Amino acid sequence: MNTKEARKALDQVATDEGVSIETIMNEIDIAMGAARSNPNPEIQRLWNEIPCQGEHPTPEEVIAYITRKIRASTSN
Repeated sequence: MNTKEARKALDQVATDEGVSIETIMNEIDIAMGAARSNPNPEIQRLWNEIPCQGEHPTPEEVIAYITRKIRASTSN
């Protein structure tokens, strides 16, 4: 999955839930911010593994990364 596919999935979630994509993105950003603030070094290492274009990964980047990791681990 790439970030465009992840965005399409998020758009579908918004449609299914009857809310705006902005609402979905805001909720995910809040959750990701809380997760990124975890001081556990292992958690920080995992966040730092996620490739991103900016200072922090976007929801689309996180979803795409996790999807690739799951697919890689299940194809072995």
